[in-house]
Amino acid sequence: MEPILQWRHCRRVRRLGLVTTSVVQKFGLKVQAGPFEGMKYIDEAMNSGFTPKILGCYESEILQAIDEAIRGKYQIILDVGSAEGYYAVGLARAVPDCVVFAFDTSETCRSLCAKLADLNGVSSRVKIGGSCDHTALNQISCDRVFLMCDCEGYEVDLLDPLAVPALAQWDILVELHDCIRSGITPTILSRFEGSHDIRLIDSVRREPRDYPIVDFLKNRYDRRLALDDRRSSPQQWAWMKARRAAPSAAGAD
Repeated sequence: MEPILQWRHCRRVRRLGLVTTSVVQKFGLKVQAGPFEGMKYIDEAMNSGFTPKILGCYESEILQAIDEAIRGKYQIILDVGSAEGYYAVGLARAVPDCVVFAFDTSETCRSLCAKLADLNGVSSRVKIGGSCDHTALNQISCDRVFLMCDCEGYEVDLLDPLAVPALAQWDILVELHDCIRSGITPTILSRFEGSHDIRLIDSVRREPRDYPIVDFLKNRYDRRLALDDRRSSPQQWAWMKARRAAPSAAGAD
């Protein structure tokens, strides 16, 4: 790494540490806003922004889709690539009658997810596992299913309705990783365009003026750091709602 780039990286890491301390001192370890407001949190996030989760603005681009999923009152929610459990535990809290299956190949992530579920009193409804494959999906015998997928390119292997016919009936929110494996987006869209209404959602740059919750921080740079989801490149999601899903599970735009 060039010296100037290394200096900037070190400066950012130092400032982020100070910003994180300030956010925790201000709000504690509890989600402040959004669909998971009030969720108790642990003191770390795996490969993602920690402070946006506390502030309640993490991946704000998909908050509407998450709200729709919560209103869908699904019986089963699948979170593939669950990390420390932000969505798995948050959805378990928000949809009290559902069972959540949280999959992650990282033992550390699974341990943290179990800790987070216990902290929020939903351990009995959050089932934690390692790899998710077609066999695991084919064992789900329920029509009212919401599948959330963030698995670093593996989505193109997993989301195959020829291998898992039930996918044609489920609502799916998938983070697309063409930056890791080219051609993922057109492949996924072609597989589901006949069975789902599909909306593509693009990541956007956070503007501190849109988030008054960070006004307590001293300068604009710190406010930007507090809102940063820690993405190295622009991101896109596909929110795919099955046309044959029950009306209560489809949600409203």
